[in-house]
Amino acid sequence: VAIIGGGISAAHLALRHARAGAKVHMVFRHDLREQSFDCHQDWMMTRDASERTGFIPERQLTFAGIDSFEERRDIIRRERLAGTMPASVSRGKNG
Repeated sequence: VAIIGGGISAAHLALRHARAGAKVHMVFRHDLREQSFDCHQDWMMTRDASERTGFIPERQLTFAGIDSFEERRDIIRRERLAGTMPASVSRGKNG
């Protein structure tokens, strides 16, 4: 089975096929990138956490102030770290 892509979705698919007994080959543009999240941690803070701490990350404040769908999509594209996966998935453990 050949899987195109180096991100977490491709890795999960590769693990599923490998566990079913298939020989799997992943094809990707760059070395695997291990990262806990596919975005900066500022995007992970929930509204509840913000209220408890009294802090809202600047990234979220800026995003909340933008009405344009196109501008919001552009921010998401820039901020997302595509092609990453947690170490546990890239190493085939608990993925």
